[in-house]
Order: sequence, then structure tokens, then C-alpha cells
Amino acid sequence: MPRCAATRCPLGIGLRGPLSDDERAQFWAYQPPYAPGARIRIHRDNEAAPEQPFVFAFDAAAEVLERYLPRNRLAATPHLLAHRRPGALRAIDLALPRPPPPILDGVTPLVRWRAGRPRLEVVVGDGDDHVELTELVSLRG
Repeated sequence: MPRCAATRCPLGIGLRGPLSDDERAQFWAYQPPYAPGARIRIHRDNEAAPEQPFVFAFDAAAEVLERYLPRNRLAATPHLLAHRRPGALRAIDLALPRPPPPILDGVTPLVRWRAGRPRLEVVVGDGDDHVELTELVSLRG
């Protein structure tokens, strides 16, 4: 089980979709009782590097994932991630004491990193406006 640490990162990032065998090796599996046929995979860096964001993946076949898709219009329409579309999700900007785990290098939307106190910004649209949601999370769009 993960140990508690005073420097634990207060942020978490969830991934959705099938993982490759190489990616699966970076996670340990948990079978949620509410989702037969699916697994939640917890990134192993969560234990080794508690100052990193908690990273997990909902790993399942496409037909299983379809049953658990968010039912609101925006979350259920991945085409809104397309670049140059007004209001599209462009990036996740993370401030962390050190770079996030490499598993986040190839995800969509793009995850960008800078050194600093833990903070997460969600960038939508042109990213010109800024809304402070909490001390840890903001929305730019």
C-alpha cells in the first residue's frame, strides 16, 4: 500500500483507454467491483515518488469503456479535443517540484510541465482568460 508522506502531491491525473503491455508493466491492477471487465491501474510511481501527481488509468476494452463514458455532451465528445476548435481542450499545465512521470508524455491533451509548487491549469480555447478555481487548480480559456 502507498505510504503517507508530508510532501504528497495534492493532484491526480486519470487516463482512459487500453494500455499497451509495456505501459501495463508500469501499473498495478485493481479490479473495481462496480465495473466488471475493467481494471483501474495505479501507477507504480505513486508509491516511489509521492511528490508526483497520483496517476491512474481506467484500462478496458472499447466496448467496456463505452458503458462507462461520461454522459454529458462535452465529456462524451472527444472530437472537441481537436486543435483550432474554439473551446477545445488544449493542454494540461502542471507545476511540480520535478518532471511528471514519462507515462504522461504521449497523452492527449498535451501535458506540459514547469518547476514550482503543485498546481494544475486546464487550457481551453486560446487560453487568454484565466479563472482561479482553487489554490491548486485554474482554468485558462
